[in-house]
Amino acid sequence: MAQRGLDRVLARFIGVLGFLAASDAESQAVPDRVVARDSSARMERVAHGVYAIIHDAATDGWPHGNTGVIVGSDGVLVIDSNYLPIRAARDIALIRKVTPLPVRYLVNTHWHGDHTHGNGVYRDSFPTIAIVGPKASAYFVEMNQEKLPKGALLPNSANRTTLANLEARVTTGKDTAGRPLSADEKARVTRNLVRRRVEMEELAKVKVAGPTLLFEQELVLHVGDTRVELRDRGRANSPNDVTIYLPAERVLFTGDILVHPLPFAFGVWPLPWIDVLRQLEAIPVAALVPGHGPVMSDHTYTRLVRELMETMRTRVDSVFRQGLNMVTAPPAVGMADFRPRFVMSDGNPLSERDWAAWVRNLAEQMVQCVHGYRC
Repeated sequence: MAQRGLDRVLARFIGVLGFLAASDAESQAVPDRVVARDSSARMERVAHGVYAIIHDAATDGWPHGNTGVIVGSDGVLVIDSNYLPIRAARDIALIRKVTPLPVRYLVNTHWHGDHTHGNGVYRDSFPTIAIVGPKASAYFVEMNQEKLPKGALLPNSANRTTLANLEARVTTGKDTAGRPLSADEKARVTRNLVRRRVEMEELAKVKVAGPTLLFEQELVLHVGDTRVELRDRGRANSPNDVTIYLPAERVLFTGDILVHPLPFAFGVWPLPWIDVLRQLEAIPVAALVPGHGPVMSDHTYTRLVRELMETMRTRVDSVFRQGLNMVTAPPAVGMADFRPRFVMSDGNPLSERDWAAWVRNLAEQMVQCVHGYRC
């Protein structure tokens, strides 16, 4: 029961993140930067020969990660391969609109499935491709490419339960409380149902395709004349978060070290993450591509996330010194003063409900760190 409850919390958080990030990114599109698009993604030029593919959410419960594309004179380097194989295939079609050159490298910024489930599509499309990742996390990529899709396909999985509930609501025209759905609500539920059906079909197609070119700490690749610097930043959002930096172009891909409009805060390492954010702030950028959300032009958001985490660390320390324990401390950590600073593209702060759930989640991770249990 504890694990099932944990899964529900994670699904809720990912669903909120997917919706917020997708809607925020779509509204912040810069038309003159868009070089290609399809029904659920757009490809933006962020520098000469450098692109970011920004995706709509895969479902109401899972987002796709941003994908980076670096085109050189002798091939292409891609950063992250998405949640569903069909999206990876569509990204390859978008890449084909800007270059006929083969993809030589696929870099995984971390092990999460929304950044790695499409690896097999790239391997099948480009048999000589090198899938690149830190040695320390190669196992996590491979294991979760097998575990997560198979878990979703089990008879009583949360995915199947959600799908069944959506089907019932569409069939009966009523919500779970028996209230008739409005026309808009039924249309939204129907759209979610279609996406969830595609999700189940696609998860069955995920292939295990882990990193084949492993590195420790740092690796420099060249795509034509473009120098690409990979660095394993260690513990932050995941056990090993990789950044990709193009020094000549001053373009930084951060993976999920940065996610807009809220950092992913489940199963993370908040105290080391603060140090990683400080490292990123020292990197000159003309363009910054986060793991989810719109392309940025400076470190304003990097600093905001770091300030939030530093403040939470201080407040957790304070409530601990008042005698609270790891159970009673998280609800006592107030961060309401930061909520107006985390806004959607329309300038409105995040809802109180979503903000409170997110703060509680990160506070639970932070108290483990500050208390000395796990970080």
